[in-house]
Amino acid sequence: MKTQQIKYYFFSLFVFLIGCKTPDSTVSKHRDTAIVVTADITSVQPAINGTPLHSLLRPDEVLLTGEQYTNTVIFILHNSNPDDWYMLVKSGKDTIDLLYNDRVSGLHMGDTITIRWKMQMFEPAGDPEARYIRETLVDFTKKSEGNLSRFLRSNKQKIQAMYEVDITEGYKEELDEMVKFYLANTANNTVKSIFTRPETPLLYTASKSDRDGKEYYAIALGLNGKDKLTNEHHIYIDPAGVCAIFDYDVADDHLTRWVSP
Repeated sequence: MKTQQIKYYFFSLFVFLIGCKTPDSTVSKHRDTAIVVTADITSVQPAINGTPLHSLLRPDEVLLTGEQYTNTVIFILHNSNPDDWYMLVKSGKDTIDLLYNDRVSGLHMGDTITIRWKMQMFEPAGDPEARYIRETLVDFTKKSEGNLSRFLRSNKQKIQAMYEVDITEGYKEELDEMVKFYLANTANNTVKSIFTRPETPLLYTASKSDRDGKEYYAIALGLNGKDKLTNEHHIYIDPAGVCAIFDYDVADDHLTRWVSP
């Protein structure tokens, strides 16, 4: 598994999109709260090794293994970069990652979905001895579209991308989703002016940038002119978070955390 892939996913569980949640939101940390199992589970039970089962999806309930639960949540992303795949969803102020090793199609960040899930034994790929109980997605249905889905359906302007950095195809897809989520939700007037010229493609370029010892992806976006971008605007994306986006003020060399409406 590539170092960058590992870094991106596991760091992403500690910082969640400012635009998708408020700063005091909590993130599910399964490695910190895992219930390690030393014996096989053969029946429905409310506790393992004497420890009750809980989840941020049902914070006030004691859960049962083998029982299926239903929740309505906001879809964030499906991470297929690690050996084990996960779907990240937002429930209230919390972000929860559910094991889901199947392909996901037809969903975009911000869509509302209904999920069926259960607490199930999990054996991490490559480490079968580290078994523990965790949220596992059974299936899902889309309930309603978010702003990004509506934007992608209605937008007629071509969106082009240029990567000046070597990243995996999987993370390119996630980075593209983040940029488009920003485009669909931002109130920035410079960005909004881009869409008054639908005959000219929108281009964004992605490169790496270090600021104060922290690594970001620097995104320059604007109208694709013959020699340069016009109506140009810059954002930064923190790979240590899930879609953690910052507006960049070129004149003041300052980052401001972006909050979606």
